[in-house]
Amino acid sequence: MLDRIRFHRFPLAGIDAMTATTSRSFPRHTHDQYGIGVIDFGGHASSSGRGQVEAGPGSLIFVNPGEVHDGRAIGGRPRSWRMLYVNPSLMHATRADVLDNANASLTFSAPVVADVDLKTLFDIAFDHVNTPTNGVRDAMGCETAILRLVAPMVGDEAEQMRLEARDLAREMAAARDGQAALEALADLGGSLPNLSARSRATIAERLAHIGASAEAIGLTPVRKARIDDMWTRAAAAVERWPFERFDRSEATAQLTVFYRRVCDAIPDDWSNASPEALHRFRQRVVEHRYQMELADPLWPKLMRVWVSEAQRLRDRLGAHHDLMILQRLTEPHQPLARWRSQLKPLIAERQAAHVAAAKRLTGRLFAEKSKAFRQRLASLWEHRAQRRD
Repeated sequence: MLDRIRFHRFPLAGIDAMTATTSRSFPRHTHDQYGIGVIDFGGHASSSGRGQVEAGPGSLIFVNPGEVHDGRAIGGRPRSWRMLYVNPSLMHATRADVLDNANASLTFSAPVVADVDLKTLFDIAFDHVNTPTNGVRDAMGCETAILRLVAPMVGDEAEQMRLEARDLAREMAAARDGQAALEALADLGGSLPNLSARSRATIAERLAHIGASAEAIGLTPVRKARIDDMWTRAAAAVERWPFERFDRSEATAQLTVFYRRVCDAIPDDWSNASPEALHRFRQRVVEHRYQMELADPLWPKLMRVWVSEAQRLRDRLGAHHDLMILQRLTEPHQPLARWRSQLKPLIAERQAAHVAAAKRLTGRLFAEKSKAFRQRLASLWEHRAQRRD
């Protein structure tokens, strides 16, 4: 049974983010914060002082601070939802600012609301659950992938910019380790029976401290200035680049080159693949995932599914890497060494699950030989050209 509850760092102080997929029932409890969330799939039922309510996919759910409520899956089937928990002080300050200090207090009157526009705003807000460092490094990953693709047409300038983005991302890699280890700990879910609540809290506190210290060192004002300067120069360079040379023939050829790079990096023996081999494979998948977005106009539905599956593969491989970082922190003389015996087997089990899922996704995405992939892209380009004519 899939059962996962994960807390995520939100870039705005006073807001916590959570994602959950579970069929678990929750006894009556309260939260100190305002809760705003969305049901992504399945059905969720709860009872509170506002009565019995049920929420399905797309519904927004609300809870007030101190409100006693429970939670259960409708029909016992798993449901998935996302939540933003907002500190009352932040909610009241924001409301006072918007309403010019008039009636800053707030009580959600409806526990469930169906509102497409409000859900869209929630989705936009929830997109920011990644840390600032993550966001910078992901943006650099996207930039690097696209620069690799167009470098043959643009020349040395694109390659120099790609190397600069790569080096900056590497310099900040350590800044994410604390957050990666926290996400790995959350990835283990509720499968920590040998750890007391106090031990879990201590582990989380140590990892948060590691992350905060590393981020302060990794994302310095000087490095931020270098990043800003790099993106400013990149924006100016793009205006000069001869993209008219990047026609459908060249696009097909370059996308095929990088498809082949991914295929060449697929582990021969998944069960014995080293962490380094899986990490190299993930790097190739990240490049391919961003580059395939350029092919979206050819067949939007197909390409969006393709990109989505590539992202799922990237996430599985990334979760495996995060668990490796967590395991390193359990080595002798490391911050989590005292919990090594409890954490190591759980980490290995979870890593094996991610590898198995990654193998299945890889088999679906990269079943074609590179020649067949190129022929498919060429046919899609030709079909699109004929429709435009």
